[in-house]
Amino acid sequence: MPDRTPPPELLALAHDAARAHSLWPELVCAVIEQESSWDRWAVRYEPAFYKRYIEPQIARPDGHHAVPHAGARGAALTET
Repeated sequence: MPDRTPPPELLALAHDAARAHSLWPELVCAVIEQESSWDRWAVRYEPAFYKRYIEPQIARPDGHHAVPHAGARGAALTET
């Protein structure tokens, strides 16, 4: 069975990216593990990735949710 331990530099990059986009680092790492097993050369072809993984995590009980949009620093969270 192959070693599925993420390389330290990729783990640090995933945590930094999660914090920069107000996402849980555990969620980002779980998605990376599920989708690529930490293979830095993996390519994702599914267009519904956001709806499948991210949107359910940021939904609010009132029916609104925070969605990323491009801003000065890349994605930022806003209400819709």
